[in-house]
Amino acid sequence: MADREHGYAKYKREGCRCPICRAANAAYVANRQKQIILRRWQPYVDAEPVRTHVRGLMEAGMQRRHLATAACMSHGVLERLLYGRPSLGRAPSQRIRAHHARALLVLRADPAAPPSRIPIDATGSLRRVRALGAMGFPDAVLAGELDMHPMNFHTMLSQATVTVGMAQRVAALYDRAWNADPRAFGATARGITRTLARAAAAGWSSPLAWDDESIDDPVAVPDLGARATRTAALVEDISWLMETCGYTRQQAAERIGVTKAAVDQAFARANRRAEAA
Repeated sequence: MADREHGYAKYKREGCRCPICRAANAAYVANRQKQIILRRWQPYVDAEPVRTHVRGLMEAGMQRRHLATAACMSHGVLERLLYGRPSLGRAPSQRIRAHHARALLVLRADPAAPPSRIPIDATGSLRRVRALGAMGFPDAVLAGELDMHPMNFHTMLSQATVTVGMAQRVAALYDRAWNADPRAFGATARGITRTLARAAAAGWSSPLAWDDESIDDPVAVPDLGARATRTAALVEDISWLMETCGYTRQQAAERIGVTKAAVDQAFARANRRAEAA
């Protein structure tokens, strides 16, 4: 498809080697290696629950071509899931790619809806918005990036479903902003501080707690890592921002809402503990 957004799919499907696509591929490879090392790599899942769900949607009046489009998958994959390939004597698929399974399982029945208006579970969209909030992105900034009125944005966050089109817009914004500085999107220092405080009070998980394999799964939980002291957690967060985003220690401290003095003290304590170990 000519209008495919730059990212991992465009890198693999169309051979695009622009910086965005190369970075997306590198992130995918790094995550895959990490999951394999942690023995959590699961590219395929059981197809039967997915098949049952899709058949239920079809019995409710939804068309296969709309389901395939809404799930961003080829019609052939869906056909093999449902019917196999009778001409070749092949039974319906026993396994299906995990990302295809998630994309189909979140769909909800609405026979009258075109693909972009098909309702899906809102879990993934809500987690993405909250993760950006945990990085300091105010609701007003996110609403503006989504071309939404703030009231409509807040209404969306209270609903159990969103449309496929809205979920795709939220995912695209998340991909652009998850490791960006909110100030680059027009957020004010006051807005960032208030949002960080709100996110901390509500216990929202940052993008570091989610990966592409779990963020849309309603039963998944954020990976908060092993329990750590506040000092260790602060050092880890600051180090990640400096290495990944190129921040200075001062900029990283401002980004997560602490003083540089607190950061310096945390690093000093961590160094003393390392020397004593």
